[in-house]
Amino acid sequence: MIEFVPYKDCNIDRDPILILPCGHFYTMTTLDGVFDMSQAYVISDEEYTGIKTITRNDNIKPKCCPDCRTVVHSVARYGRLLSFLRLQFLERKHIMEIGRSLKACAYKLSKVTSKDRKNFIRIEETLLKILKAMKEGPTQKVFEACGGNEQVHVPCPPSKSVIQALQLLGQTYASLIEKVADKYYQQSLSVFKEAISICDDTSSYRLGAEARISLVKVQIAWIGPEEHLVNLLDEVLTRSVYISFEEIIEEAMKLKEHIKAGNNIKNVIEAMHVHDGYNYGGSWTDHWYECPNGHPYFIGNCGGAMQTAKCMDCGEEIGGGNHHLLPTNKQSDIIRKVLDRS
Repeated sequence: MIEFVPYKDCNIDRDPILILPCGHFYTMTTLDGVFDMSQAYVISDEEYTGIKTITRNDNIKPKCCPDCRTVVHSVARYGRLLSFLRLQFLERKHIMEIGRSLKACAYKLSKVTSKDRKNFIRIEETLLKILKAMKEGPTQKVFEACGGNEQVHVPCPPSKSVIQALQLLGQTYASLIEKVADKYYQQSLSVFKEAISICDDTSSYRLGAEARISLVKVQIAWIGPEEHLVNLLDEVLTRSVYISFEEIIEEAMKLKEHIKAGNNIKNVIEAMHVHDGYNYGGSWTDHWYECPNGHPYFIGNCGGAMQTAKCMDCGEEIGGGNHHLLPTNKQSDIIRKVLDRS
């Protein structure tokens, strides 16, 4: 500690003087307190008896001269502490660089069109590199250089950055899906589930809600509004007390309503396919058509158009004659997707 003792009264044989790079000098006891040597060494009866593992502390600040506040970069006695501070600075810089890279990926992902697969693949490669870089920070490299010495404490990558990277990777995979159960579909589900697991472990409720909603959206898009997806949305809603973003809650509720409505539509369509005791079975999609404005309608019997009528929604002409559909009509994509998913 600083005792404001005149230099002439110091016993430099018992408590030597240390000169800092800025030119100011203090007793060793004073600087030991300033540098908090207890972080790095075991102290017993005012003697240093062993080495301690220095753990990361976000509150640690650069060590400065008590007089002029010049940052101290090199004093041999405090080399271990100063090296750790430099390493922690590099670690923070590394994390900031990862944050900038994630923002750049998010921006690119928002600008890529659905048909531009090459750019999606480039974004995927970048995100995989970022996730790898998170695990290979400056401290990890020092740890490996020291042969895995336990005295080097390696901090875990920031959970928020990992979750954000996984979210973006999951969205990228979802954009590359071409059919149900292809590799991108499976990878998208796997990545979102990994993000959800990390969110639950770290109590990241908002990010966990976003990951669950993303997972639900992918499955709705490719397998339809399955009832089991409601469970994921219920998990979002039950955690709503921890989530301050109303739009997330509203989106979860809308998706839940969409799933229930989708199941109702499927049941109605299936019921309509049983006419006069006959189940049209696998040829369902051949009986559903759309008017010029996209409104679906059903033709019974063989499913071929034998007469014209007016659309009940918009009044446009529908149907046809002699099993030939009007050129302004087409088979229904909406109903086909519902039936394919069922």
